[in-house]
Amino acid sequence: MSEEFSAPDWRRELAANFRAGLRKGLSRLAEVGLAAAIFGLILVVLLLMAKGLWAVYGETPTGQRFALHQAQAAFALDQLLSQPAHLLAAEIVWLGLRALFPLCLLGQLLQLLRRLYFDQGLALRFLLWGAPACWLAAAALADRHGTSLAPCLLLVAFTTLALLPGVACAAQALIPEADDLYRLGQRLRRAATATD
Repeated sequence: MSEEFSAPDWRRELAANFRAGLRKGLSRLAEVGLAAAIFGLILVVLLLMAKGLWAVYGETPTGQRFALHQAQAAFALDQLLSQPAHLLAAEIVWLGLRALFPLCLLGQLLQLLRRLYFDQGLALRFLLWGAPACWLAAAALADRHGTSLAPCLLLVAFTTLALLPGVACAAQALIPEADDLYRLGQRLRRAATATD
């Protein structure tokens, strides 16, 4: 946007910028949706493999000792893996997105996403943004299934961390930062007083 609006074309420029931003935001949302579907399918395969491995492990002497000494953890894993794989995968993807979107949208609005996500390395991104999102998703999954947090955290970490970059880019494209909104308000006020 130009620094000063003239009276007749400030609305046209604002509408063009809004349409361009909306198009970019919807494109990013579509990319996140496609990534969520792909990671959901990958998660179904991984869950089916985990079910088979868990069944084999439970028959070994080590697995039987684990179930005897760590009964609560074994029960939690058994309960989670007894769910249909496609439903559990869809729930994990949904909970990951439900944890990531509010976190990233709020971070974008408060100007934290640019400074603490896009300007940082991969490890710090995962630590500052991925870990809280994984914890939120795992806590929701544990609450829904009445299990402990640790196995749920293992289940949600892959998908949530894989979706983080796409959701962060979508949040950046969907809403402006607070200072951008403030500057837009100032420009609109100047243009409105110029037309009076």
